[in-house]
Amino acid sequence: SYDPGVVAVLAITSPIIMDGTNIYFGGLDAGSIPKVFGVQRSTLTLVKTIDTSGFTVRTAPSLRSISGTTYLFVGSDAIAGQAHLYRIDTTLNLVDSNNLTPLHSVNAATTVSTAAVFAGDDGGRLHGTDVGLLMPNLSGWPYRDTANHSVANLDAGLFPIRAVAYVDPATGRVYFGDWDLHFYILTSGGALMPNFPVTITPLSASEHFQTAALPLSGKIAVGTTKGRLFIIDGSTG
Repeated sequence: SYDPGVVAVLAITSPIIMDGTNIYFGGLDAGSIPKVFGVQRSTLTLVKTIDTSGFTVRTAPSLRSISGTTYLFVGSDAIAGQAHLYRIDTTLNLVDSNNLTPLHSVNAATTVSTAAVFAGDDGGRLHGTDVGLLMPNLSGWPYRDTANHSVANLDAGLFPIRAVAYVDPATGRVYFGDWDLHFYILTSGGALMPNFPVTITPLSASEHFQTAALPLSGKIAVGTTKGRLFIIDGSTG
């Protein structure tokens, strides 16, 4: 087994992912400095330590190969009203692109489609950026629902997006739920689809959408933190 203590990893702060060669995760080094780490699968040795400029990574990273280079896409905690979406070059072992649009902690796992990265933050924004260098925002993004939430409450972090976004590879539509049980379908341009969001009445204040939705032949399956499973018609809502 891999013991992070013997290779100067004080804490693991994110879920882990892996490719054919390495295991990747966010964490803290022996000096409590936030980093992203890579452990080689075959030898269980630490082979990558990537500085994230003092911003802790709690999101599950996403992997994408671009022109033969493997990149990690992660979000960070916010410090003084600033968070980050990072693109990490795993060959050079450094952050090579940094989107500064998030103003609240990014606690939803990133989702990578063919050419875009999506992630929700604790200010109720779903971010959509290009996968390329500098990670510019996609046209029409980020999306924020100010019709069902006041800006003040969103800014206070009362209605975060912690659920993982699902991206339909055929249409580019993005599916996700939020903290107070609104379920959204957005176009690839960040516009709300007709008949959405769908609003579910919570059983209690602790019921949220926190996991990814699953499309089912025109319908969507989505579960809540109180054990309820909903099947939503993708056309009529």
